[in-house]
Amino acid sequence: MQWLAMDMTKGAFAYDSHFTLGAHVGTHVDSVAHFLPSEYEAGNTIDKVPLAVLVGPSLVLQVPPGVTDISDNTLRKLMYTPAWTPDYAGLTADGAQWLALNTSVELVGIDYLSIGSLADIVGAHLALFNKGIIPVEGLDLTPLQSGRWYHLTCLPLKIQDETL
Repeated sequence: MQWLAMDMTKGAFAYDSHFTLGAHVGTHVDSVAHFLPSEYEAGNTIDKVPLAVLVGPSLVLQVPPGVTDISDNTLRKLMYTPAWTPDYAGLTADGAQWLALNTSVELVGIDYLSIGSLADIVGAHLALFNKGIIPVEGLDLTPLQSGRWYHLTCLPLKIQDETL
């Protein structure tokens, strides 16, 4: 929700809009506090993620057709669908574990609202978090080509004590 909190036509010295929204809408970054109560209690929230992890070269990859029985999120335009789509493509816990153990990535993104497949949503997140890999969810990859390197700048709203 958005509203005009300060209105110059009503005597305010400036216009000021306010808004409310969930932290898991659109493109967003997950912190280790998302599924780990100990990390939440320790204050390891989004505002603690180093900006250097969120800016830099990134490789866009596409899962080849036939590898999964779920079709491509971008081709299905799931980010433009107003309702949650439970049959989106995401990482399994095993896939996330393989990524964590066999690569040196610090950030991994996906073109839907969860990095983990619905059946493995918590396990996939935990496999990444346990190796310090930060998920970026809700990326619009429509204009990008698979197999190409891009420069990613994914700056979150730096809200103190943000929990997700």
